[in-house]
Amino acid sequence: MPREKRSRRLNQTLSDADNEIAIHSDERSTALLATTLNIASESEMKTGAKRALAECLETDELYSEVVHDNMWTGNSASLSIARENATLPMLQTKLESTLAKLQKHEDTLRKHDDTLRKHEDAFRRHEDARRKYEDTNRAQERKISDLHHTINKIGQQNNAQYVVGFSQIRSRFLSTFKRDILKEPSSEDRMLIGQGNIVAHEGNFRGDAKLYNPEGFITEDGEQISPRNDRHVFKQLYGVDPSLAAIIDYTPTVLVLDRHATIISSLKFQTTDNFNERFKIFILSLEASNYASDYLDSYSPRLEGLRCAYRAFWDAVCTEVSRRV
Repeated sequence: MPREKRSRRLNQTLSDADNEIAIHSDERSTALLATTLNIASESEMKTGAKRALAECLETDELYSEVVHDNMWTGNSASLSIARENATLPMLQTKLESTLAKLQKHEDTLRKHDDTLRKHEDAFRRHEDARRKYEDTNRAQERKISDLHHTINKIGQQNNAQYVVGFSQIRSRFLSTFKRDILKEPSSEDRMLIGQGNIVAHEGNFRGDAKLYNPEGFITEDGEQISPRNDRHVFKQLYGVDPSLAAIIDYTPTVLVLDRHATIISSLKFQTTDNFNERFKIFILSLEASNYASDYLDSYSPRLEGLRCAYRAFWDAVCTEVSRRV
């Protein structure tokens, strides 16, 4: 293309740009041309670049464009490069911001890791403490179980002594309960009460149950005595039939039955309906457990109701029983 024609095209392009871009005399525009060429030796690429750029001046349309507050003039390929270069600072800023956020997240993560390690250490300490507690608890349970076994043995020995040595006193205890509390003494009861001055004041489940043995019982003098026929009196005192003494041999259970008989047979004590209800619930729970003999030694869920009823009864002994004024 003749130089004169090329000059007119550039002037025309710049003239068109003048219509869209405000130009100030103290501002400058960067002129830029861009093209592509084949890779070769350095000298060949220099020669080729001169030739290609000269062709761009003759053939390419030139444009002026403001890219991020900077004026650029050149062909479309060069302006694309200018636009791409202009985005680099923004990308750099975004990258730096992203890196800063990443660093902040890493710092937070490290703090979380430190906190997690502290929690893990605390958890391990709690686990160690729990295991020690369980070991101690199991040891205490074994001691309690051994203690119950010892008490049971002693209780059975004492009961046997009671039955042999104090059968008449025990029978007098039952007859006195019929006279003073139930208000239904028979002539035999009055006669038995009048035969002695020594009266028992405490319940004795196993000793009193022997008095209802169908074969009768022998007094301390060797006299054969017929069995008592007022089983309802025994059940009123102990909550169960005397025949169950052959099954109920667990000392904690026997102590509950003895304590109940001691309280309700005495004119010195008065009880509330709540006390009577607690004892009734204990008896029902005992029957439901088939008269279990290890409910304080075992943590079986099946015996939980009986354990609760046992504790509730002893609570009632403390809160629902008072002395008569």
